Formats: sequence, C-alpha cells, structure tokens
Amino acid sequence: MHGHSADRLRAAAGGRAGLRLRRSQRPVERTTAMDIAMLALGFAFFAASLAYIRACDAL
Repeated sequence: MHGHSADRLRAAAGGRAGLRLRRSQRPVERTTAMDIAMLALGFAFFAASLAYIRACDAL
C-alpha cells in the first residue's frame, strides 16, 4: 500500500520538481557576462565608499 501512495506523490510533484532539478544541474564553473558585471559593480561601489570616507575625513 505504501508504494502506491508514494508513486502518486511523485507523479503529482514530478513536473515542477523535475524542472527545478534540471535547472540546478547547470555547470558551476561557467562564468557569464552578468557575473562579471555584478563583480565589477560591487568593486566600484566599494571603491566609491572608500573615496567617500576619505572625503569626509578631510572635512
């Protein structure tokens, strides 16, 4: 009896869970342009915050 109910649960969730699994199997070592842009943006924000701190200290 337990096997049949487990099969029904798997069938009910199979469509959505299967899509999530396939998307998460993307290679991790791939670097996209968006990743590089976000790293550059973070670095630029950090540099701007340091410049702001130095400017405030000068006052």
